[in-house]
Amino acid sequence: MVALVESDSFLKWAAWLLDSAPGDWRSSLVLVSYPSSPTDRQVAAALVGTSFTVGDVRRAGVLEVRRLLSELQPDVVLMACTGPLISLLGRATATSGRTRPLVVAGVPGVALPVHRRAVELRRTVDVFVAHSHVEREHYQRAFDAVGGPTEVVLARLPFLPTGPDLDGDGGDDVVLATQARVPARPLQRSVLVQRLVAGSPVPPILKLRSGDGEATTHHEPFPYPEIVHDLVADGVLGPDDVVFRDGPMSASLRTARCLVTVSSTAALEAMALGVPVLLADDFGVDDSLINRVFVGSGCLAPLTGFDGNGCRPDARWAHDNYLHPRSDDDWIERVLGRVGHGPSTGRAIERGITSEAAKAFVRSVAATARQQLRPTDQGQWAS
Repeated sequence: MVALVESDSFLKWAAWLLDSAPGDWRSSLVLVSYPSSPTDRQVAAALVGTSFTVGDVRRAGVLEVRRLLSELQPDVVLMACTGPLISLLGRATATSGRTRPLVVAGVPGVALPVHRRAVELRRTVDVFVAHSHVEREHYQRAFDAVGGPTEVVLARLPFLPTGPDLDGDGGDDVVLATQARVPARPLQRSVLVQRLVAGSPVPPILKLRSGDGEATTHHEPFPYPEIVHDLVADGVLGPDDVVFRDGPMSASLRTARCLVTVSSTAALEAMALGVPVLLADDFGVDDSLINRVFVGSGCLAPLTGFDGNGCRPDARWAHDNYLHPRSDDDWIERVLGRVGHGPSTGRAIERGITSEAAKAFVRSVAATARQQLRPTDQGQWAS
């Protein structure tokens, strides 16, 4: 099984998923050169807790993937990539050997709401991995609607622990899991930070996903360090009112009394560890904020009344949404059942790179180039 990986968040997901596969499966991680490719430092952080090291990860250009797959001849290719890159790599996968491998894809976190374009870019994969019962239902309907033969299978997010290993008193830190895309407006981000500082009993930690100049899955036009810099310059905040931290999210959760976010997957990591969570709904609950999936969790609340404490999720919501027992998972059985019986989408993939994928690739390169021309930009936690 070979994982073709695009970014740090996909690398973390792919490494954990490969580690959860049967022990007799041979697996490899390949980072595909792309605008969102991680640095070695980001790679090391993404692999914390897995059996992989930085030295285990190969790097390859987009045009090298076909040759690499021909060399490795995998039974299964895990496309740990966004839709545009999956579509771009389709022909390389289809023509990499005498028998096309089974193609598996997924998303490294909360994948709701379902977007039709995202499904269409993945319609040629054989198996799509969903991470909750609710996700599975939504995605199977979506793939059926676009006429794809994709089978949706279930796997609990592989980096979530199966039960709390904290006693509920892991530390005193209040941690904000920042996101690249939400909230989208700089004023909203400013308000979020100010309300967090006002309610936190200790200087809150703003957990960043990357350092200066490092890329993440999603481009961030208004980085939090810039937001905080402006607030300090205006005298709204003091220079020590906020602490910035990067590195693995798991390390920050070990010392957290509460995890605050709008809709980051880090909320699920905290819930699984038994860390109380507050999902800030100050700007509403809707698809654009990626937080509608948390309705019913019992953790949505505004920061206006924040006192440093969070909530624990409703048990029924947790079972249906990402925190089900691993005994519900069937991804390994379904993949094993498909290997050797021939993929169902070879003809579709052999059509090669679609114009939509090519245009998306160009847009992605251009966006990254613009970002890199701004030396003060810093990428943050990618949802």
